[in-house]
Amino acid sequence: MQDLPQERLIENTKPLPLPAAKQLPESASLRQGAELALKDNWFRSAFEHAAIGMALADLDDRCLGANRSLCEMLGYTEAELLGVEFLSLVHPDDREVNLRCRRQLLAGEIPTFTIGRRYFHKRGHVIWTLLSVSLARDAQGRPLYIISQVQDITEHQRQNAALRELEKTSLTWPRPRIASAR
Repeated sequence: MQDLPQERLIENTKPLPLPAAKQLPESASLRQGAELALKDNWFRSAFEHAAIGMALADLDDRCLGANRSLCEMLGYTEAELLGVEFLSLVHPDDREVNLRCRRQLLAGEIPTFTIGRRYFHKRGHVIWTLLSVSLARDAQGRPLYIISQVQDITEHQRQNAALRELEKTSLTWPRPRIASAR
């Protein structure tokens, strides 16, 4: 493994190649520290390069970190999102169900939840999403932070709306009579 300070390893978002994992230091404590840094490096890379939006938030739902996909989806930079309460970006009609689910999650009543949720893009238009949320806990089971995975389903929603409209229209058209074969 390269002789880099631990903070350098953590900042690097590219995963180390697998052969490097075999070259871990011999001492047990050094090996554990190197393994932890390697896992953290892999997690950070997976988080940053995920195809769907991902965010970590404090227990009050303020952004602690957001990946590139979520930033692009919402039109904000990560710096602009840091510290922002995600609920402020949510469509008013979706806020109550979000708050209820978050309360249940924090109380330990549910382990995760997945809901449809509309966000406002920085430019003002609505982004339809499928939001999956879980909670990271410490060894004693106390909540640490919220983990959110956000999938943009805007195009899917548009297609469904167009299909519903087409179905309405087709119901009003005169239907041809089909002669039965005898």
